[in-house]
Amino acid sequence: MSQLSPIDQLFVELYDSSPTKAGQAYEKLVAATLKIVTGIDYNYDQHIKGTYSNTDFQLDAHSPESSTMVEAKDYSIEGRKVGRADIQKQAGALSDLPIEQGIFASATDYTSPAKKYANSTNINPVQKPIDLFHIRPSTERDRKGRVERIFITISVINFDFEHARYQLHLSDDTKKLLEKNGLLNKPLGFHLENFYNVKGEITITFNELINEYAPSITSIPDSDGLYHGSWIFWNEFIPYENIRLEIKRIDYAVERKTEQQQIVIETKGTPKILVKSEDGTINKLITDEQLKKVCFKDGKVIL
Repeated sequence: MSQLSPIDQLFVELYDSSPTKAGQAYEKLVAATLKIVTGIDYNYDQHIKGTYSNTDFQLDAHSPESSTMVEAKDYSIEGRKVGRADIQKQAGALSDLPIEQGIFASATDYTSPAKKYANSTNINPVQKPIDLFHIRPSTERDRKGRVERIFITISVINFDFEHARYQLHLSDDTKKLLEKNGLLNKPLGFHLENFYNVKGEITITFNELINEYAPSITSIPDSDGLYHGSWIFWNEFIPYENIRLEIKRIDYAVERKTEQQQIVIETKGTPKILVKSEDGTINKLITDEQLKKVCFKDGKVIL
């Protein structure tokens, strides 16, 4: 029975199965991680004919969307690095393929000549650029210095209009009407819910009033610690029994309350794969929860 590489072992852990084809576990994981990191579709184990040679090329992964060929090498069992010859082989394939660029993914590392050659493809006008990626099982050391949990404290400011003090100012005609009915200067109990025009149509509700015309959070409280203000009305009424009370102004004194709410943003799952580009533009950890959402079917990575 052949020895399983760390990549093969990780694949079995994540998907409870092992590809029968050697190296396919790494091809699939590379295609999946690139899709997770970039949001671009990558297919695995693809075949494309060369433009000039008309021969078949097997691509470990391919993104038609970004016109990218991916070569994936898992040398973890041998314990060796990817050499220049591996990069040159991909460069040669790219010269014959209708593809604009390449990515080389290694589960180990790259030799210095391999890095130099890959770098040259980005400046050589007769070659297609190849970017080097480190895609391997992550370690505890990879987690050091990373922000895995963010705490955000939000201060929510509310005005307690439910327990506010109100003073209603009525029109002169309404005061005369109350006096006529023997109600002037007597306590009146009613539920303040809606305001009406002369036709009896609702112009605004009390809830709309306090929500849309509440004091600004930048307002300064008075010496009593309360926020004072007024709402002005024009030809608006509130009902009391069989009488319409015309409101001219309502003064309020309200307390401002501040509530603290904490939001925790954290990475779900356990980091399993490190994805790092040689140029440093990408350096991420992919978790088991992210990887387990991936399905592989007929050469496609479905997320």
